[in-house]
Amino acid sequence: MEIDGKGLGHPGATLIAAALVALDLSPRPVTHDALITALTAGFEVNNRLIHAIQPSAERFSQVYGVAQHQTIGAALVAGLLLGLPPAQLNQAIGLAAVLTPLPSLHQYNWQQRPLMALKDAVAPAAQAAVQAVIMVQQGLSGSLDALDGDQGFWRMIGSDRFAPEMLTDNLGSHWYAGYGSFKRYPACRWLACALECMECIMQQTGWQAADIRAIEVQTFPRLVEDMMDYRPRTATDAQFSLPWTMAAVAGGLQPGADWYTEHSMQNAALQALADKVTAVITPEFTQRMNGPARQPGARVVVTHRHGESAVQERNKPLGSAERPMSKAEMMAKARHNLAGDKLQVEQLIARVMQENGAVSYCSAAELTGFSPAP
Repeated sequence: MEIDGKGLGHPGATLIAAALVALDLSPRPVTHDALITALTAGFEVNNRLIHAIQPSAERFSQVYGVAQHQTIGAALVAGLLLGLPPAQLNQAIGLAAVLTPLPSLHQYNWQQRPLMALKDAVAPAAQAAVQAVIMVQQGLSGSLDALDGDQGFWRMIGSDRFAPEMLTDNLGSHWYAGYGSFKRYPACRWLACALECMECIMQQTGWQAADIRAIEVQTFPRLVEDMMDYRPRTATDAQFSLPWTMAAVAGGLQPGADWYTEHSMQNAALQALADKVTAVITPEFTQRMNGPARQPGARVVVTHRHGESAVQERNKPLGSAERPMSKAEMMAKARHNLAGDKLQVEQLIARVMQENGAVSYCSAAELTGFSPAP
């Protein structure tokens, strides 16, 4: 999710996971309409909530979690699909709030590496949500006012601010679900502007990777202090490595899992490209990222071996509501990322995109067309 260039979590990774589990737990088939309705409600609540509890810039620098809040929206999704009545949905949200993982953005092991494997806590958030729903089904109770008051969820999750009016303002006419964003690149969103600049330079100049003498990224402190790992040891480390991801773009690798295979990460030519990447902090990008807007901008200067330079600058990542990707681009990304032996990719896309709401699913496998190994 993203508003005005400010990243606000990865709700799809949590809410859709909870929905797939609910399909397997449901005692009756779930219609396509019911699935889309539950996800729409979950995304709307999730996106309003995270916008309402955004911390000040000072608190953000002290304690923050990228996806912990997603337990609330995911509990709503799972609860709706499993047929919980309103009173039990309220209980499930209260339990989900208590089970929410601790905020952990600043404890990823940035300086030591390898990074914490539970990236952004999207999986623990989904687990907590489903657990909350199951507990309610078994008769356990949760708080009925977990979001409210001076000791509400916003305080529990580490924020110092709460704007409760955002939870209901223009509800039904202004859709926060529309703030969903799509990543162009399989890497930390904070790297996206630099990566797009690099891709545009390679496309516009026609230079080859072997032509590059130097790549300078002018940006904000967190990229320079936390994301300059030149030899990432794991795929997670590589997703948070500015040198490696810039090398993947400059080297012409199609965005996707190929960036993080052992073959790619041991490629000497790509490693040499990564070594040409430097990053410098500039006041303008520092102000954008450290202020209330929290926009992860960058300027990239690529120098050719003959001496000429090319420059690109971006302030907001591609794929946001302000800079959307086309439907064709998103479908192409899905086809590339879903390719494999166990998924019927075209059937999955057809099921997800269909307009026949009466079609029903008895399991996640039926929806996805996933064929487990015998």
